[in-house]
Amino acid sequence: MADYSTARVETKRDFAEFLESDYGHATGEGKYIRQIDDIIKNYPSTQSARLIVDLQDVADASEDLHRRLLTNPGECLPAFEDALRDMVVNRDPKAFRVHVGFSGEFGEARVSPRALSSQLLNQLVCVEGIVTKSTLVHPKLVKSVHWCENTGVLSQREYRDGTSWDGPATAQ
Repeated sequence: MADYSTARVETKRDFAEFLESDYGHATGEGKYIRQIDDIIKNYPSTQSARLIVDLQDVADASEDLHRRLLTNPGECLPAFEDALRDMVVNRDPKAFRVHVGFSGEFGEARVSPRALSSQLLNQLVCVEGIVTKSTLVHPKLVKSVHWCENTGVLSQREYRDGTSWDGPATAQ
């Protein structure tokens, strides 16, 4: 477990350095720092809280970081979002959660729905296609809060499944 924490802290530091850098811009202010400031400024009106990162910028910054992101997103994405959350909180104390998205060249990981295969499991992929049918999404319970009038006790419980990045799945 200590190895995982150490690796996550190192990966978080790598992504924080990437976000603070100024790749391809001579202004002295990083491309992504400006985007983060725009997200913070426009959030109440747009309700959009996603930073879109160009994979080519990640590759220009560090080939190793780029490779790790594409081949092991389960470890990299939580660290990236932690680094992004820290930057947002440093810029605005009443911050909100900002997610990260990716654009650019995915290489062999850009596929159609028919080309999805088990070989792409645990990799960052871009699926391109046309939606021909959709159904309602059934939300899952993430957190429950309970109040007992007799004892005056407030209790809460968080639920996670296999798709959660915040830890192992909780028992049903």
